[in-house]
Amino acid sequence: MAFDRPDLKTLISRTVTDITSRFTTTNNLLRRMVARVFGRVLAGLAHGLYGYVNWASLQILPDTQDEDILLRYGAIFGVTRTEGAYATGTVTATGTNGSVIPSDTLWQRSDGVTFTTLAETEISGGSATVSLRAEEIGDGTNTDAGETLDLVSPIDGVNASATIDSGGISGGRDVETVDAYRQRVMQRTATYFTGANAAVYKQWALECAGVTRAWVYENTPADGSVTLLFVCDDSNPIIPDANKITEVGDYIEEHTDANTGQLVGRAVNVTMVVDAPDEEAIDFTITPTPNTAAVRAAIEAELTALLRNDGDPGGTICLSRIHEAISLANGETSHIVSVPSDDVVCSSGAIPVMGTITWP
Repeated sequence: MAFDRPDLKTLISRTVTDITSRFTTTNNLLRRMVARVFGRVLAGLAHGLYGYVNWASLQILPDTQDEDILLRYGAIFGVTRTEGAYATGTVTATGTNGSVIPSDTLWQRSDGVTFTTLAETEISGGSATVSLRAEEIGDGTNTDAGETLDLVSPIDGVNASATIDSGGISGGRDVETVDAYRQRVMQRTATYFTGANAAVYKQWALECAGVTRAWVYENTPADGSVTLLFVCDDSNPIIPDANKITEVGDYIEEHTDANTGQLVGRAVNVTMVVDAPDEEAIDFTITPTPNTAAVRAAIEAELTALLRNDGDPGGTICLSRIHEAISLANGETSHIVSVPSDDVVCSSGAIPVMGTITWP
């Protein structure tokens, strides 16, 4: 039976009754008797202790732990929180030849996000390529190519605005959310380690920075081999490039136990294939009611979440789930879905991604 924590009013009543029951005289019923004061003080102390015990009970298991306790608990199992990252990139600054842009020079985006110059740069031939890094970590600092940044403080001989180069300013990543980290800790504690196995390979892949989903297929593409596919949903594009695939593959090959320091990577008798899934865009034709920009945006957000949650390689996105996701959109009262007209079955090794939404 679950423990029922008494509230303060109940504790006061119990304590006062307990004290006054020890007296044999009739004055124990007086409204302002000192025993009632003592009873309220003791009840207040007990209420605080009950509160502490209640808090302590929530720190036992990871699904209810506070952030600091969860981080400590996860570290015991070798699950570390994914740190955030700074966005980096280059801009083309223009001005008078010989003008110098010092290191640590600040540039500012139109919304106030600032970037700092990484190295002193001199303008030659009318322009200079300046390396920058965002001052703060986070996905919100990533900036598309072609956008402009402005100098926070003017520099003689340097034009106030600079254009972000073709690669953009990228690589910024938010610190892993508590909820996402909690799920990884719970997944790790539910994983039974008997040496390297499918669950372990998936766990190791998810420990890599930026990796949000992973799938492991044993005896694929042949007996004695294991194929691991993964994506980075918080990156653009979500499909990892060759460098990221190599990074995750190396991490699994050279994985070290956090507690013992021993190398416990891929099993020696297993051929490990680390790769990215293919993309399969799903187009939608939806007539929502009301057909407003806000409702459209809410529907797109719900469908994006659906594709992420249900989007396994070679899996099926059920039409009923599509209708459900649209109905969950804030402000939507009814809708008609013309495309797709049936369940969407992805090709082997392909995950569904958002295609084009048509709003008749």
